[in-house]
Amino acid sequence: MSAATAIVEAYNTSTDTWATKTPVPTTVHRVSAVSVSRKIYVNQIALHFIYDPTLDGDPAPTGDTAAPADVTGFMATAEDGQVVLDWTNPTDSDFAGVMIRRGTATFPAGIASGVEVFNGAGATFTDTAVTSGTTYFYTAFAFDSVPNHALGSAQATATAF
Repeated sequence: MSAATAIVEAYNTSTDTWATKTPVPTTVHRVSAVSVSRKIYVNQIALHFIYDPTLDGDPAPTGDTAAPADVTGFMATAEDGQVVLDWTNPTDSDFAGVMIRRGTATFPAGIASGVEVFNGAGATFTDTAVTSGTTYFYTAFAFDSVPNHALGSAQATATAF
């Protein structure tokens, strides 16, 4: 198990901000499988679990931390009332699928930006939730079963008609 520190915050609806609650617990709880900072929201309380190997000398978490390669040949083709997306999936042995996110001003930079339009193991998708004259920016993120997500360097754009 790895050590983690907990920071408790509460949401103030009047100011639309998060504030650290006092007193902050001084007890260090042991939490397994925490490898990066995580924020968990429960009834407007956020618990931050931050991996810190210096607390008790535990080694860094091990396991699969490598994302599969990005998809290749990612293309967006505008057709009447839709945008057809095509790509080639990576050949990594642990490849599980592709998440495609769509933006209308810029390419989605991460797996939480833009709007998710596809999540699966296929190699083509037709986006029918488009508006004529609007330019759409798509980013594809390959992932494995952990899930580790690729960087999303596969991007394509098309203007619906």
